[in-house]
Amino acid sequence: MRPAWGRLGRRRTVQALWALALLGAVALAVAIALGFGRAGDDRREAVSVYLREVNTLQVRNAGALGTANRAYAGLSFGAAGVERQVTELEKAAATIRTFRGKVAALTPPPEAARLERELLGLYALQAELATEVALLRRYLPAFAATEAKLVPAAQNLRRELGTTTGGEQAAAFFAYAARLDAVAEKLTTLRPPDVLERARTVEIERLRTLARLARKVRAAVVGGRSKDLQPLLRKLAGTAGSVATANATRAGTIAYNRRLREIGAQRSAVEQERRRLDRELS
Repeated sequence: MRPAWGRLGRRRTVQALWALALLGAVALAVAIALGFGRAGDDRREAVSVYLREVNTLQVRNAGALGTANRAYAGLSFGAAGVERQVTELEKAAATIRTFRGKVAALTPPPEAARLERELLGLYALQAELATEVALLRRYLPAFAATEAKLVPAAQNLRRELGTTTGGEQAAAFFAYAARLDAVAEKLTTLRPPDVLERARTVEIERLRTLARLARKVRAAVVGGRSKDLQPLLRKLAGTAGSVATANATRAGTIAYNRRLREIGAQRSAVEQERRRLDRELS
């Protein structure tokens, strides 16, 4: 009994799919230059004063904001240093939120009300990203380590199917199903960022379906129901080779990259509003 399975149990981890997205995250500086000349009427002067206050806050918080940027720059997804980097990223998120609160406490002139909204929107998006990257940093290595346990289980099953008797093969399917259930259960304890929640759910469903099918194969072997074996093995192979998890992960990657673009667009909106005020109040 040697079914023509593909790469049963071998699941690519998601680090490679996130590499490009995380390069974008590293480039996201928190501070933004807000130059504005002082010459002109009282309205222009009021806007100029407001922007100087924002810039002063950025200077006063340069150390904390720089730490946040360094947390991005030092980001990696190996198994080492997870908790240290997660702590740094969580601090970065808290730093950005604190800074946003200080900017929100300023009183802009009416002419700068829209600029204030754009600024606060930018800082909110950046804080959300820092929180999401912290979750990602903890989740990816844990997900990869958990999925890696499937490889020896699948290898052992292949070996047993090629060299053992029916009773031993039945035991091998039982052991394989137990490993699938254990990995699925472990995945339920992991906390992914929102953009990867769907991929995690799909993978748990895939593993549990594989476990059910493996137990049905075992029962067919034990019961001598040879006519049931091939349909069950085809289902098992099809589920093992399913691309549903990979597709859900790619969808999450696209969503994450969309958030990066939103931050870039928000930075542009801040600059466009500053230039608009500069023109209209000149």
